[in-house]
Amino acid sequence: MGRTFDDELLEGRFDKAKEMHKTYQQVVATQVDMSNPQEVLNQLSALNNVAALGVEAEAMFEFLNNKLAMKKLAVLDMDSRGAAEKKIILNDEIGSTNFYLTLMRLLIKEAHHSSSRLITALSYLKQEMKSL
Repeated sequence: MGRTFDDELLEGRFDKAKEMHKTYQQVVATQVDMSNPQEVLNQLSALNNVAALGVEAEAMFEFLNNKLAMKKLAVLDMDSRGAAEKKIILNDEIGSTNFYLTLMRLLIKEAHHSSSRLITALSYLKQEMKSL
């Protein structure tokens, strides 16, 4: 796969952000037996432990996406093009960083929904234990 950035430092940050994304995604995608209180607690703990990592990765992707967009805007001949055409061209030019930024935002939302489901399951299990 080709390089996204000419600058070695920015390319390194992009690679680091992709690794952070991979780690975060693995935790969010973990399947949990909702009838096992220990698994539910472990997953809640794991999600809490990677929350900061997800926010940091999102911020890094946003920074890199903006950097790339500004660089591409400076070199693209946009004077003779309409707004819709400009948007399509720019999105094509920054597709890799924009993809990861969007994906990271969706993963963070999924993590929040997953935490809510886990808390609900834990509450239900607690009520079941009381009724035994």
